[in-house]
Amino acid sequence: VLCVPFLTYAETVLRVGENIAVETDQTVAGDYYVSVGPFSNTIMSGTVAEDMYAFGGSVTVNGKIGKDLTIVSGSSQIHGEVADDVRIVGGEVTIAEHIGGDLFVIGGVLKMLSTAKVDGDIIFFGGSAEINGTVGGSILGTSEKIRIDGEVKKDVNVKTATQLTLGDKAVVGGNLTYTSLDTLVRAQNATVTGDVLQNKYTIDTPSTQDGLRGMLI
Repeated sequence: VLCVPFLTYAETVLRVGENIAVETDQTVAGDYYVSVGPFSNTIMSGTVAEDMYAFGGSVTVNGKIGKDLTIVSGSSQIHGEVADDVRIVGGEVTIAEHIGGDLFVIGGVLKMLSTAKVDGDIIFFGGSAEINGTVGGSILGTSEKIRIDGEVKKDVNVKTATQLTLGDKAVVGGNLTYTSLDTLVRAQNATVTGDVLQNKYTIDTPSTQDGLRGMLI
């Protein structure tokens, strides 16, 4: 009984430093925590059996994550499979592989390549989003501009300051609801199974309480 906490602790790996890497032949049996600071990079090319938490100027995941992935970084590159949810706060985010759960991003730019697949929802708050892969759930969030050029199995419900674009390969399996100053730009071959609804875009004047809440967040 006394050995159990020590065995559990041994499965968790914590690394702090600069330019830390996990090679392709390395495996973390439990959770993996890594911090390289705001000006360095870290690369995970091996296997993490459970969760991974990373902080750095640049974070690249080429290996496999057994559960959740959480990143705070200037640049995030996901080229490996993640079994469950992905949560990222960063400047530029690129998704190129399979995510088994939801994708939540607060960032400047989100790029989902055509090779990527998200089984759950995509929730994005940031500057611009380009969705070229397959989304098993819905797309939700607020962005300056959004382009969808892949398949979305369920609904799209977004708010954009400028424009929402559906490319030739866009397929929306549910309803498309958007709030924007501009009308929807829809390619000739784009498909929406449900209804298309545009809401009026309003610019709210924040109160003092809202400003303090925003600063706290």
